[in-house]
Amino acid sequence: MQPMATDDALTTCPQCGKKFPSTVRICPDDGTVLEHTTPTPSHAGQVLDGKYRLDALLAEGGMGAVYRATHVMLGKTVAIKLIRSAIVASPEIVRRFQREARAATALNHPNIVSVYDLGQTPDGTLYIAMEYIDGPSLKALIQSGRAIPTARTIAILRQVASALATAHRHNIVHRDLKPHNIMLAAGPDGSEVAKLVDFGIAKTFDESTQLTSDGSALGTPYYMSPEQIEGRTVDARSDIYALGIILYEMLVGEVPFADQSTPAVLVKQLRERPIRPSLKNAAVPPALEAIAL
Repeated sequence: MQPMATDDALTTCPQCGKKFPSTVRICPDDGTVLEHTTPTPSHAGQVLDGKYRLDALLAEGGMGAVYRATHVMLGKTVAIKLIRSAIVASPEIVRRFQREARAATALNHPNIVSVYDLGQTPDGTLYIAMEYIDGPSLKALIQSGRAIPTARTIAILRQVASALATAHRHNIVHRDLKPHNIMLAAGPDGSEVAKLVDFGIAKTFDESTQLTSDGSALGTPYYMSPEQIEGRTVDARSDIYALGIILYEMLVGEVPFADQSTPAVLVKQLRERPIRPSLKNAAVPPALEAIAL
């Protein structure tokens, strides 16, 4: 019998969030090439800055990790996002991290996750304390490959569009809109509430300092607009493009341009037209198909 892999021997796919043994080089679910790096040590159990007890690791990404935590004085459950200590020395990343908190704090909307606090511990660890969402991501809902019922799709779409409208009125572009960044919570009346998270690479229109080099592209290939892929100026329309892809995925259970090769996905985004959703799912209403396309 083969010994069971420990967490230290597992690698997390940055797209779907699933963990795989170190022998797996490509995610079997979405084709993402897995980077086998030294795992980040868990900080669970620590009290951050004398205020937040880190209770459990929720997710990891290229920038840092997110924990479920408790404000020890208030007894309030929050989510804490930590920036990786290895990249704290990079002024660009620190500015981006700081901007995420400032941008999200400026956005007061029921479908945008609330940010409570931004801080730095004596050892230099940066963190954001934000609203804790006890629910799955939209990506987790779609992962089965089945379409989401029409009424539920419309309800989620309306909420995310409303959140984006508020962000765009504040001259903030999300730039990495994807189902992974849309959390689904239960409202006071039991209704489903979509919550938009992670403005980590948002870009304000009037920002005078560029946080990325000219020609660089930030985002996730499956949801990136052509102008973003080409490193051109990005504005609110890029978020709308990504929202169209998310709608397409909700309607048919898969993104319009899927390939195990990232360059192939980018080429398809630039050059190809998607197959009509109704050809993959005959139940797709014509009006929703028109909006997606």
